[in-house]
Amino acid sequence: MNTKFISLSIQNLDRIHITGTESCFSELKYCSCDVKINSNVLESLAITNTSIKKLIFEINHLKNNPGIIRLIEAQKSLKKVNFGNIFVENRHETYFSIIRAQEELKDLAVLDRNGFIIYDTYFKTLEESLIKCADTIQYLKIRWIPITNYLSYLINLVSLKIQPTHKAHFKHLENLFLPHLKCLKTRYISSKILASLIENTKGQLNKISILFQNTTDNEKLIQVIYKNCPNLSYLQLSLVDSDIPEVENILIHCQFLIELEIMELNEFSPFEKDDWNKLFEISAPTGSSRVGF
Repeated sequence: MNTKFISLSIQNLDRIHITGTESCFSELKYCSCDVKINSNVLESLAITNTSIKKLIFEINHLKNNPGIIRLIEAQKSLKKVNFGNIFVENRHETYFSIIRAQEELKDLAVLDRNGFIIYDTYFKTLEESLIKCADTIQYLKIRWIPITNYLSYLINLVSLKIQPTHKAHFKHLENLFLPHLKCLKTRYISSKILASLIENTKGQLNKISILFQNTTDNEKLIQVIYKNCPNLSYLQLSLVDSDIPEVENILIHCQFLIELEIMELNEFSPFEKDDWNKLFEISAPTGSSRVGF
């Protein structure tokens, strides 16, 4: 068989086999699969293919799959990695609400059909595999709180999306230096940590989405944005009324801003529309085409 596939998507199949057809997938550029896929399939792909540029893994539950690690580590030109549908999605939020309420919890194990698997160990292994591709990875999307400082190795990132389902201390994001970052999308990360991260992007950011951060350091965060992001074209923020003065400065200083989207940080304290109407007066001369609430 001489057919050469460049794209492969396999979902919810744990018994698929490609033995004897490996050469057909030797030139893959894109691969998407579920964590439940047979590990041998991924290990076979890792042997025959080292040129995949984009990998997507759907992690609907924790299952040890060494094939995922092998496939990541084998790539020489990997640019995009997307870990989607992490098992801690909304249907598991109840469990995590209970966990967050514990004051002396030191270790966490998640019960899977296959037994107990340690949360930290599972994602730590994934993170360490990404370090081996640090020179090429430019786009990364994760839905868990970083376990290690692996992000500090990914200095060529141009897009970083971190979207966990609950608040926590993101110690491994402190003092993170990503000089080439152009797109940043986060939720549940403190304003203080994000301010430090944005300062270390050296003015490259043009798209920012920050949702559900704390309000303690919001003023500092907004100041860092308009002082360090001269090329900003899109901005989405969760804010409160007291942030209005600083938001005005964003409209004044970010001359390339095309779209500004403001989300209410506290649903029990809705915006005072009369005050926020000031933004429309300021946005008109700057050329902003859209200000949304």
